[in-house]
Amino acid sequence: MTFHIDISIDLRKDGNVARHKQLVVGNAEKNNALDYYGNYEMWGRGRTITRNHYVMSFTFPEIEKNILRFIQFVKQETSWQIEMVGIEQGKYELIFASRKYLTLMEAEMARKYIRTKKQLKIGKYKNIVSQLRR
Repeated sequence: MTFHIDISIDLRKDGNVARHKQLVVGNAEKNNALDYYGNYEMWGRGRTITRNHYVMSFTFPEIEKNILRFIQFVKQETSWQIEMVGIEQGKYELIFASRKYLTLMEAEMARKYIRTKKQLKIGKYKNIVSQLRR
């Protein structure tokens, strides 16, 4: 059972990915991250670029204090946004999804997340959800 978290930085606002990546990866390793990887996401229509982000995905063991410390660190850095947090325990369960991430998801999955969002606030992972809502 592992936690997954995706964070992104808008390259149109801050193009120095190397510095940010070094900070975030260092903190993730300090909080016992199992694995991480990054991808560039560039989308657009015609000559207009609508999304130019660097997205990093991290995997943490199911130790709540590690993911909470990492979330606090990412939230202090203003240029990074948390896109989603999920847990894999036989099946994948989405704990948090940003508004932008909801627009990127399939419509049915987004509706399912919105229906279960209230239960997540009082469920097993309420500490993580409350930390993300601040």
